[in-house]
Amino acid sequence: MRTVTNVFLMNLSVSDLLLAVFCMPFTLIPTLLKNFIFGKAMCILIRYMQGKLKTCMYVCIYIYIYIYIYKELSTSDIQNILKHI
Repeated sequence: MRTVTNVFLMNLSVSDLLLAVFCMPFTLIPTLLKNFIFGKAMCILIRYMQGKLKTCMYVCIYIYIYIYIYKELSTSDIQNILKHI
C-alpha cells in the first residue's frame, strides 16, 4: 500500500486536518466576535500557518493530478478519449 498515490493522499489528509485545527477556529471566532482576541503573536502565527497549509494542499493536489494524467493514463487511453471528443 506504499504507493506514490497513497503517500500523497495521506499528505493531503494530514494537511486538511491541520487546516481544520489551526485555521478554521481562528478565522471563525474573530468573524463572529468582530475582534481578534488571541493576541498579536497568535495573529502572526495563524497567518503564517494558513499560508503554509494552503500551499501544501495545492502542491499535493497538483502532484496528484500530474501523477494521474501522466502516469496512470496510458497513451492509448488518452487517444481513445480524444477520438470521442
